[in-house]
Amino acid sequence: MARIQQSIDIGMPVHMVYNQLTQFEEYPRFMQDVETVHQLDDTHLHWSAKMSYQPLEWDSEIVEQIPDRCIAWRNDGGPMQSGKVELQPMGDDGARLTMTVECDPALVPAERSGNPEEMVALRLEDDLARFKQFIEERGAETGAWRGEVHGGQSTGESAGKTVGRTAAEQRDSAQSDQTMQSAASLSQSSDDDAEDGRYSVAEEQNFDQQSDQARRVGQMPLDFAAPGTGETDPAEAMSKAAEPDEQSKLKQSIERSVPPSE
Repeated sequence: MARIQQSIDIGMPVHMVYNQLTQFEEYPRFMQDVETVHQLDDTHLHWSAKMSYQPLEWDSEIVEQIPDRCIAWRNDGGPMQSGKVELQPMGDDGARLTMTVECDPALVPAERSGNPEEMVALRLEDDLARFKQFIEERGAETGAWRGEVHGGQSTGESAGKTVGRTAAEQRDSAQSDQTMQSAASLSQSSDDDAEDGRYSVAEEQNFDQQSDQARRVGQMPLDFAAPGTGETDPAEAMSKAAEPDEQSKLKQSIERSVPPSE
């Protein structure tokens, strides 16, 4: 069993470096050969990788996690048995990150020939260099979790999750927020229509029916229609209305609808 250690200085405040280290699902962005990391809960992760064209999967358990100080884990399978990252502040705007792993170098797949232990050390060095580049180019962490883990048990869970969440939780939350915003927008749109004087579809249909009825008021009777056309001929209608019998009917109708003034 070999104990291999590598360190690197990062030009970012120690709390930002630590926050980024808690975002385990981002690790494939800077860890060589790692394809996916799924955080199952506060202390359990599932890893998948491909080393020397060999697919590998394993689970790991976080056994210790202290904000701005360290994260330690042990693996069930995989190329490394256990590991730990430790942080040390280097002034106000710098941090030293040290990674230590316990492994059997002979069991770690390697594409290059040479001393297996040296190959593992080089792999760690490359991973730390990519992590340094990743966070320094971003200028900020992608998320944070400020809870603690002692003896494999998470403590201060609710406080930690208020500050930061795993990548999976952030995606689920974003989807939920979008759904809620869409529903709220529809509801708000309906309320706004009522408040700004606009009408609903049912109300507009009712107004259209009333408008059709209003347009029919004052139209010539259907029996005034020109023969064979079904349409009212204005000249014929006026001529018929001028006949004595029609004038008498019209006068009686007006007297019934408008009582004489006293």
